[in-house]
Amino acid sequence: MNYIDQFINFVSTLYTPRRACTTLFMICGGVLSLCIILPLLHLWLTTAIKPIAQNYETYILLISLVIGVSLGIVVFSIVDLIVLTIYEHLISKKKKSQSELKAIKEKNIRDEVIFSNFKTAYFHLSIDKINIIRSLITFPSLSFHSEHEDVKFLEKSGWIEALTYISDEEKVYQLNQTIRLYADDRWNEEVNFNTDHFHSFDAETAISIINAMSDVKIKAELDEFNFSFYKSDIEKCFEVSEFTETLYSLRFKERYEKKFSELHLKPFRSERLFSIKVRENIPDLDIPF
Repeated sequence: MNYIDQFINFVSTLYTPRRACTTLFMICGGVLSLCIILPLLHLWLTTAIKPIAQNYETYILLISLVIGVSLGIVVFSIVDLIVLTIYEHLISKKKKSQSELKAIKEKNIRDEVIFSNFKTAYFHLSIDKINIIRSLITFPSLSFHSEHEDVKFLEKSGWIEALTYISDEEKVYQLNQTIRLYADDRWNEEVNFNTDHFHSFDAETAISIINAMSDVKIKAELDEFNFSFYKSDIEKCFEVSEFTETLYSLRFKERYEKKFSELHLKPFRSERLFSIKVRENIPDLDIPF
C-alpha cells in the first residue's frame, strides 16, 4: 500500500464529526506534547536512556508523542462525555416540554367538552344534582356516597372530581373548576330572579315575612290562606319546615339572606318561626284569582 492509499484510508476515518474531533484532539495533544512535555522529558530521561540507547532522542520523541496523543484522547473523552450529557439533558427537557404542552392541550380539549356539555345540560339537571354542585361552590371539598346515583352521574360527566376515599363507599369531591364560574353565575341569576319574584307575588305576605325576619320585635305571623296559596313562591327563597299545622320555620336559602340585606340595607335573621293565623271565614272576595 502506497502513501496515497494510506492517506485516503486515514481521511476516510474522518467521515463522522466524532472521529474528526477525536483526531483533532490527538493532533493537538501531540503538538502540545512536543512543545511542553518533550523538553521536560529530555531533562529527565536523557541521562537515563543515553547510556543504553544510541537513538535515545527518537525514543524520547516517541514517548512524548504517545503521552500527548493519549492525553488528547482522554481530554476528548471527557469533553465528549460532558457534551453528550448536556445534549441528553436538553433533549430530555425538550421532550418533557413537548409532553407537558401535549398534556395541557389535551386537558384544554377535555375541559372544553366538559364545559360545553355542562352548559347544554344545566337547565335540565335535577334539583338534587344542582344542590351537589352548589354545595361544592360554597365549600372547597365535601364527602358524598360514591355510589349515589346523582354523585356517580356528576363524576362520570367530569363535573365533580374525586380527591380521595374516606371509606369503601364514600369519597371526598371537589368541583371541576372549568364549570365553576358558569354554575356560580347561573346561581346568582336565580337568586336575583327569585328575590324579585318574592317582592312582587303578594305584597302583604312578602312584607310580613321581611319585617318579621328583620325585626324580632315584630310578631311573626302569616295568614293561613295566603301562606298556603303562596307557599311555593316563598320556598323559592326560604326553606319551609313544618312543626305543627299552625307553626312553620322559615330559613333563608344559601345566598338569599345576603341578597335581602343588600336590597333592604339592614340585617336579617337566618331563621324564624312563624305562626299561621287561621281564618274562620274566608269570603269569596278575598280569593286572589
